This record gives sequence, structure tokens and C-alpha cells, in this order.
Amino acid sequence: MVYAERIKELGAAEDKIRVLGSFKFDTAPSLNVPEWAKLLSHPVIIAGSTHRGEEDLLVSSYIELEKDFPDLTLIIAPRHPERFKEVEELVKKKGLEYIKCSELTSKLPGFRASGLIVILDAVGELASVYGVSDVAVIGGSFIEHGGQNLLESAFWAKPIICGPHMENFPFAKEFYERGAAIETDSSALYVKLKELLQSAEKREAMGNKAKDLYNEKAGAVERAMKEIERFLRDEAG
Repeated sequence: MVYAERIKELGAAEDKIRVLGSFKFDTAPSLNVPEWAKLLSHPVIIAGSTHRGEEDLLVSSYIELEKDFPDLTLIIAPRHPERFKEVEELVKKKGLEYIKCSELTSKLPGFRASGLIVILDAVGELASVYGVSDVAVIGGSFIEHGGQNLLESAFWAKPIICGPHMENFPFAKEFYERGAAIETDSSALYVKLKELLQSAEKREAMGNKAKDLYNEKAGAVERAMKEIERFLRDEAG
């Protein structure tokens, strides 16, 4: 109802406002998971659309988690392509094994990537790559940015972890309330990730709740079209 309130504040009559849902729920990603993503060892954590300051947090969590999950793969997908090199340098300085997805592509077929960090340096693949993840971490939410889209991971029925800053996506609150996503902060990220990696049952339950909520909210485009058609009929008399 946040947007409805804003429109009302601009002077629109309340009886003229319709809340039909978000079109974002009607934008499904491609079902074609890139071949390179199928080479990764599990479990797989994907951190989507990350911003400066978040990658260091994720890498620190990865270092600790790898002690208990030696085959763990962390995919880091920076939000802005111009930061690909910056993130690569950060990982390199930590002395960690990593590979770029563009390099994985050149190793097809037969190569197996085990226990490393993957930097997603391709544009347009993130939504589909969520399909191979075991846990999704939403970028832009651990800094004061307002978060990035969590619906792509919900589409794939993946358990979702968000930071405290998801202001750009008001519906995230419903995901938390329904047990479809976890809200945490930087200090507790490692703990929340470990809890999910230790329990396939918990991951599946959370992922199914995320998918159910996604499906419930879908259809906003169709609802909007029906409202427009009704309005045009009324105007035509």
C-alpha cells in the first residue's frame, strides 16, 4: 500500500486508486541455466547484484564456511559491470582460489569447478544462474542502497537472505513474515548461511514458501489490463 498512499498524497481521489500488485512478479527469468553454472560443486551460494562493501563481507563469510563445507562455491555477481575487475582484485588479495564465469565457459566440456569463488562477469545471466544455487543472498541490502530484486531467486524456489536495507522492495516484508526469506545484518550473515547450509530440509521449506508467494502475487499485468479495459468501456459509454 506504500505506492497507493504516495499517489493519494499527490492529490488522487481514493476511489480512483487500484492496488493490483507488482509487475515484477510477472517477469520470469529464462529457464535455460548457462552450461558453465552446471560445472559448479555444491553447495552453491549466490550473491546477486552486490555493491561495494558487500563483497568483502561475503568473502569473509565464505572463508569461515569453507572450513565446514570444503566443496562450497560462492558466486559473486556485482551489480555494475565496471566493478568486475575491482571484485576480482579483492578476491585475489585474499589469496583465494577463484575463476570468472567467462573463463569457465572456455573450459567446457568436462571441467569441474570445486570449492572456489566464481565472479559472474557476464551481463544478463544472473536471473538464470539462481537456478543452480542452494542459497541466495540479495545484494544492495547490506548497505544503505535499498536492496536488489529478490524475485528471481523466489521464482527458482531458493531460500533467500536479505540485509536490513530492502526499502526499494516493500513486499520483502511479506517474505519475512511468511518464512520465505530471512532478514539479517552483517554480523549475523555467516551464522544464517551456516544454518541453511546445514539443513537441506530447511532450505527446501523456505524455497517452497518463496515460490508459493511468488505464484500468489503473479498476475498483476493481467489485472491491470482488465482495469484499463473496464475504464475504456465506461468512458465509451
